[in-house]
Amino acid sequence: MTSQSARRLAAFGLRNGLEELQPAFSSAEWAALLHEVVSHRLSGLLLEAIDRGSQPVLDGQRDQAEALHFDVMSRAVQLDGVLAGAANRLRAAGIEYRALKGSAHAHLLYPDPTLRPYVDVDLLVPGSQFADAVSALETLSFVRAARELRPGYDRRFGKGATLRRSDAAIDLHRTFVAGPYAFLVDYDAMFDRATAFVVGGLDVQTLCAEERLIHAAFHCVLSDAVPSLVAHRDVAQAVLTPDLDVDRALGLASRWRATGVLVSAVRRAWSVLDLREEHRLVDWAATTPTGPGDRYLLWAYGGVRRRWARQSIAAVPVVPGWRAKVEYARAISRPSHADRAAG
Repeated sequence: MTSQSARRLAAFGLRNGLEELQPAFSSAEWAALLHEVVSHRLSGLLLEAIDRGSQPVLDGQRDQAEALHFDVMSRAVQLDGVLAGAANRLRAAGIEYRALKGSAHAHLLYPDPTLRPYVDVDLLVPGSQFADAVSALETLSFVRAARELRPGYDRRFGKGATLRRSDAAIDLHRTFVAGPYAFLVDYDAMFDRATAFVVGGLDVQTLCAEERLIHAAFHCVLSDAVPSLVAHRDVAQAVLTPDLDVDRALGLASRWRATGVLVSAVRRAWSVLDLREEHRLVDWAATTPTGPGDRYLLWAYGGVRRRWARQSIAAVPVVPGWRAKVEYARAISRPSHADRAAG
């Protein structure tokens, strides 16, 4: 359960957001807030609120906030180096990629990238090039954390894989999420268009504004049983992006049967962050009902227990082709002998 103080902080600086936070925190209250700041990645917003004079502090509290944010941003700088190296290696190998979340959100959604901390690197690659991408990143000393469920599973059915190195981890994605939306979204279309941002002097490819909004919605609504406050803030920032083509975003959501996800994400962001901003998408979300199909898909990603089983079951009907349905069901119910032995 997040505190009202943390939610107000997560909204700080947005147009028509709440600029005045609250009086200075006692030592005990401050310690509790810092715990939420770390878990919800709000250190940049906290320091910004203090420096604007919107959040009064007691002696030593600003220094603590600054030290916390310095550590967070030092990690972000290190991760940017990892991202640049990985992007350069994939490009050299002729592999398409799109940076997701993290650095891409920080540079393209926020007025100042230091307002949006991140803890890992996420990259989307085409399913047809997934194995080649793993091999390319392994030349940078990354090691896959878990083996493929069955031969060929990654390319056709998997969400992705985590690759680790002593200094960082890369989440390599074929899809945004597992379950039915691994098949309903046209991920090949993600590579038809791109936006770039600069990291370490290198142009890094990422999603366009409309795909970025839908991905932010997926992450907020589907990825975690209890989404972070920064995930809600990402949705708000993506909605308020000046170059967003609302009609195109709604068209993509409809085509990918993700209207319910986008409705839920916008409603949640405006409710959790208590935003006053008027926007066409906010009006649309408030008046668009979620039908039985939307509710069933959202159910598959809800709850804490047995989420993977629910997602897998809900995915079977939308896997294209009867043979593929059978192969998918076999893969998730009976992994290969070698993988079972690997544990």
